[in-house]
Amino acid sequence: PQPLARLVQLDPMYVDIQLPVDKLRQIRSSLNKGTGTQSGSGQAELVLLHEDGSAYPHRGRVDVTDVTVNQSTSSVSLRGVFPNPDEDLLPGMYMRVRLTEEVRENAILAPQQGVTRNPQGGAAAMLVNTEGEVVNRELETSRAIGAFWLVEKGLEPGDRLIVSGLQKVRPGAKVKPVPADIPTQPASNGQAGDMDTPKTKSSKKEGSAG
Repeated sequence: PQPLARLVQLDPMYVDIQLPVDKLRQIRSSLNKGTGTQSGSGQAELVLLHEDGSAYPHRGRVDVTDVTVNQSTSSVSLRGVFPNPDEDLLPGMYMRVRLTEEVRENAILAPQQGVTRNPQGGAAAMLVNTEGEVVNRELETSRAIGAFWLVEKGLEPGDRLIVSGLQKVRPGAKVKPVPADIPTQPASNGQAGDMDTPKTKSSKKEGSAG
């Protein structure tokens, strides 16, 4: 039998996304803890970006249960689903997709150059207290976000972290701190979930002659 027609469904549009296995674990962990950005269906939310950087107006969702593993590259393929009412997305297009793994209110990020490791491997930092004295503080960090560490314990808003000249200071020393020229937001380097070249794919049905 020969195919008579191919029916192509453009709305919704499916998007294939490649990402490392470790990234999938982070996404699932965030969703399980309730800190991940979710769509109304409880699935991770996606934003598509055009070549000029503008965002596709409709948010998508990704089902973390629909996963294909590529054993040769240690990566996984996820399927995202986007509304496409105006048929702006077409099969075979390549775009960028932004997946926000996790949203935390009042999270504390510390510049990596201000965090050291003690002989036991734990994180530590030098701070300046209200009397202008250097104090050592043990920290608990979870992961790196750009050039910052996400700090779970050990720092509070308003703490003054020493980020340069660490080899010259000791706990108890009197210092005169000056503001450091460090961006208040981590630079985007993929940690926020930017992934290259997902491919759009329509759902297809084929009819055939009897």
